[in-house]
Amino acid sequence: MLNPFGALERDYEIFNAARAGVFTAGWLGLSYVIATARSLVWEIQPDGSPVPIEIRIVQIVICLSAVVAAGFLGWRIRKHCSFWASVVALAWLAIELAVSLVSGSFGIGVITLIAGACGILSVRGTAKLRAQRRISVEGNSAASE
Repeated sequence: MLNPFGALERDYEIFNAARAGVFTAGWLGLSYVIATARSLVWEIQPDGSPVPIEIRIVQIVICLSAVVAAGFLGWRIRKHCSFWASVVALAWLAIELAVSLVSGSFGIGVITLIAGACGILSVRGTAKLRAQRRISVEGNSAASE
């Protein structure tokens, strides 16, 4: 894996860096698949009271929507090296980490840190690709004049 803070000079490094965000989106999606399974299986709250079915249905719908959104972001990053999708995936992961820290359910593991590094790398790679595309378009329009 590339260093998320190292120089991106060669074309293959830039392209691979741009696609690293697929791991970030995939990790987000997987975390919501696990949350969906948890909502399906656990019917009792930590205090021993039952979770109302309406709340469980809402949780499942929200989690499945998040899985679809993470899949869409991963597809945009993989297929189109999309800058905005990389930024959204990284921001989403950062928000998830902030919420877990504030709520006291400190869940930062090695994989989450790797997902964050991949997100940073992806934003850097897609930004560099975007700049290269802009330069090539400007160069082509100047050459045609």
